[in-house]
Amino acid sequence: MKRLIAICALLLVLFVPCRSIFTDVTDQVLSVFAAENDESVKVTVDRVVDGDTFVTYIDGEKTRVRMIGVDTPESVHADERRNTKWGKKISKWVKKQLTGKEVKLVFDKERLDQYGRTLAYVYLGKTMFNKTLLKKGYARAVYYAPNGAHRKEFNKLQKKAKKAKKGFWKDGYYAAFPRR
Repeated sequence: MKRLIAICALLLVLFVPCRSIFTDVTDQVLSVFAAENDESVKVTVDRVVDGDTFVTYIDGEKTRVRMIGVDTPESVHADERRNTKWGKKISKWVKKQLTGKEVKLVFDKERLDQYGRTLAYVYLGKTMFNKTLLKKGYARAVYYAPNGAHRKEFNKLQKKAKKAKKGFWKDGYYAAFPRR
């Protein structure tokens, strides 16, 4: 059945004339397919670094995990001027939500970023935590190719939070992400 889903997704991309319409659907199907085929791992969060990064152990090895598709305000940046009240607030909230909890990491096309961090969609129970951050206005949606299985959905969640002035959006973008 899982193979059938992957084959159908591939056929949609290859043979449907309106290819761009189906690319997002295909990416989401492939993301679910990957999650069901050992492209995911359950871990316990050891320590939260900031709002979008935490430390865990995978196969006994200390691993830094960066959530895909979201960026939270800075809270522990070496340049103190870049750390904001929103960054500190969000980091504190994420620590309460994730520290010591079991989460499932679901991988996209690329597993590591340029800094050697593991890239993942993070599930707390059945809820994707990346989405939770966006819904609460605690993160902005970002896209770093090629990991974009949920890109359009993340952009919609950000737009909705911004319109409702949730989280840092009530103080404005630059309160959370000051100009350099």
